[in-house]
Amino acid sequence: MGIRKSEEAKSKTSSEVIDKPKSSAEETARIVGTSRAKVERTRTVISDPEEKEAVMTGKKSINKASQDAKAKKSLDQRRDKRGRSDAANDAPGKTTVEAKGKMAANEETAWAELRAWRVTYRDCKGLNEIFSIIDRAQTDAMR
Repeated sequence: MGIRKSEEAKSKTSSEVIDKPKSSAEETARIVGTSRAKVERTRTVISDPEEKEAVMTGKKSINKASQDAKAKKSLDQRRDKRGRSDAANDAPGKTTVEAKGKMAANEETAWAELRAWRVTYRDCKGLNEIFSIIDRAQTDAMR
């Protein structure tokens, strides 16, 4: 037994017959009469009170505010991954003792790695300029 199709189904392509689930942004865009991307940008702006206010007062476009909101969110996520509190990162010079210790340890590890590269690649003439820059930076850091 085969599958019977209506004449209407026979005349349509498979993508027309299969109802693809639409994203809520696509459905909203269709109803409002705009693009899916603009709906998504608007939602991003609405989720950030500062950016929403900037758009509402005409200081920023939806596109610019959306980009700025995404940049803030990305920065916050990177901070969270590092395990630092937002307060420690947002207030310059007011990091916690633990964070300062971790930064110092990371810096020392980086300098040690750079010294090891210098030994490993001492015969590579193309890196001499980079090594001299590193030497000056390390000297400046020790002052």
